[in-house]
Amino acid sequence: MTYGVLFFGLGKVFLPSNEGWATLLLWAGAILGGYIANVCFLPRIVGMLVAGMVLINVPWGAIDSFPYKWGVQFRAAALATIFLRCGLELSFPALKRFKYPSGKLAIIPGLLEALFDAGLGVAFFGMPFTLSLTMGFILKAVGPGLIVPQMFRLQQQGLGTDQDIPIVIVIAASFDDILAITGYAIFSTIAIQPDESSSESVNSAWSIASGPVQVILGVISGILGGYVLSFTRVWNTQLKRFLILFFTGLFLMFFFEYWELLSGGALGALFTSLIGSNFWENGSPKWFSLGPSFVYGPECERWMSLVWRWVMEPMLFSTVGALLNFNQIAGGTVPKAIGIVCLGLAVRMLITFMTMCGSGFSVKEKLFFAFAWTPKATVQAALSAAPLTLIQKYKEGADDYDTWVQWGNDILTTGLFAILVCGTLGTAAAHVSSKLLLKQGTKSKLSIEEHIQMSKRESDASERIEEVDAADGIHRIQVPQDSSRPLQRTKSADEIDASVPSSSLSRLIPGRDLAMIEEYVDAIEQLTCATHAKEHDVPREELLRLSGHVLSIQKVCFSAVTCLQCCPIDP
Repeated sequence: MTYGVLFFGLGKVFLPSNEGWATLLLWAGAILGGYIANVCFLPRIVGMLVAGMVLINVPWGAIDSFPYKWGVQFRAAALATIFLRCGLELSFPALKRFKYPSGKLAIIPGLLEALFDAGLGVAFFGMPFTLSLTMGFILKAVGPGLIVPQMFRLQQQGLGTDQDIPIVIVIAASFDDILAITGYAIFSTIAIQPDESSSESVNSAWSIASGPVQVILGVISGILGGYVLSFTRVWNTQLKRFLILFFTGLFLMFFFEYWELLSGGALGALFTSLIGSNFWENGSPKWFSLGPSFVYGPECERWMSLVWRWVMEPMLFSTVGALLNFNQIAGGTVPKAIGIVCLGLAVRMLITFMTMCGSGFSVKEKLFFAFAWTPKATVQAALSAAPLTLIQKYKEGADDYDTWVQWGNDILTTGLFAILVCGTLGTAAAHVSSKLLLKQGTKSKLSIEEHIQMSKRESDASERIEEVDAADGIHRIQVPQDSSRPLQRTKSADEIDASVPSSSLSRLIPGRDLAMIEEYVDAIEQLTCATHAKEHDVPREELLRLSGHVLSIQKVCFSAVTCLQCCPIDP
């Protein structure tokens, strides 16, 4: 039915041997390949990648009509989506709390692996060192699309939670990609410069400086984009906030990509979501904001995950797989590519183990870090074809053009085999090692999002004290700082009424709102009991109903607090 709508609505573009048909075939093949891989207990991305490789190498040229430029744009949009999601997962208080272990994990193993892979690139492929460094920074990036869901599952199972291992890895994975995209931006512009005989004319100084400039422009544009997101009086619904976030990230990516500053666009998308989500949580700026909220970011992340799963992820991996035409690969490229990937992975695991020494982790936990830091996929899929694109543009007409094209194909092939090897073996190793090497935690099984929210609150716990003047003194309510302490039932309205002077209570919040607060607490208690009950005791529909009830009361509570802040009650 969907195909019928597209064909009768848009015409022959969706007939075989046309652009629309090839695009739809790539998407459908990726969805089917992902399903088959899932059935075979492999990551979805492997099936999607193989689907693209099959479609480009079948004899009848099933997707030969797919425009190369469309593939570039799909990969740019997917890269923007990746970094938008990374920004939503990060927070400044969480970064501050876990900065030392996460910082070491994000910086040291990846940088040393990039240098090692660059040396292998020079030895195996005969590339210039700067071009080989470009390949090294592409290969160094871990795959947040593979690592983050695994860490969420470990957090839910309570494995390694006493040492906050899942949270450390989630934060480090996001920061690792920032370093990878920055290193790629710098060395790709230094390595791939227009030849004198090329029709492209670019100032040499600008080619060298454009890498750092991309970083600066990306950060500045991301800050401006995040400021636009903060106007929640305008973006006052979930859909509006998601659309302004998503299209701001896409706009920055396509704008920078138009001026051949792809890395700047990726950083712009990341800082847009990072700054915007922190503005939402702080309720800044006050004159354009509905007030602080910790739910806006997770809401947008849920929408973003749907777009990623059904559109961006299939098109990213299928279009990258479709670049691997076996007829254009030199005979010795594949074993060399596999050698670089496997040797680099071995060095990465050894360095990761050594890096986590001195951070308070046991030997088994350091071994788990080494295994968990091996899955790769998303950044390699988005960037592996980028050097070849630059070479075809800037080196056309040069005497050594064919040599440069071969180097571009070598980088592409190595990146694709990094996805196949690390996306399967790395993911499996991380999963198996978590069962063998991590201890069951004693902390409450909060999700990673809840732990990050807890760290946000703990970062300024001293400021979260309400002081209410009373006739007999000051009544203080302080947020507990022990995240492992079991939750206690909050006092009811009658109990609060009996313990707090009525004059204080009337100045804090109108009496009629205490019933609403009591209802909110009772709804949370019901939802908690239902969640801990056995699955067959409480149907899913009841859990959804209770969740919706809690959220609806929460919105009313936030509205009441906002009104009190804007129009304080006269004592």
